[in-house]
Amino acid sequence: MPWLETTKADTPFQQVMATHPALMAAYQDFASRIWSDEMVDPLILELCRLRIALLIGDTSESMLRYQPAVDAGLTEEMVAAIPNYHSSPLFTQHQRDCLQYAELWVMDAHAVTDEIFAAAADGFTPSQMMGFVCAVGLFDGADRMRLMLGIAPAFDQVTVVPSPRPDSGPLY
Repeated sequence: MPWLETTKADTPFQQVMATHPALMAAYQDFASRIWSDEMVDPLILELCRLRIALLIGDTSESMLRYQPAVDAGLTEEMVAAIPNYHSSPLFTQHQRDCLQYAELWVMDAHAVTDEIFAAAADGFTPSQMMGFVCAVGLFDGADRMRLMLGIAPAFDQVTVVPSPRPDSGPLY
């Protein structure tokens, strides 16, 4: 994209974000807060992030793994079972409820009923649920933006990266 040739950054996503430094700083702060230890279980975040990437067709993003989720127990067996999360014994009921919420958010946000919201919220404090809802929105929006702009990360194999931090960390 010719309009990006004037910006320098480590990744295409950072290059796009660098066109608006204040927005990039806010995005980095928001993303890092979502992955902070006290916000939401990183395993649930990662399962939902990967489900969203699969639904949207972001194959490169589907190859990315965040280290906190791996540390929390994410396995490639679990990743392979995400499309069948409803019936897979690899997931807890709360993980299934969160995956269903994320799936419906992407496919038809109006299909997220009060019951579906309550089922996902049942395993969270109100603060954690708010963090979860924000994370799902961030994952969905960032995936769609990367695909629309043609700046999806170029991962062709599983790659584990640290989670974003307020002043550093990957923005793919």
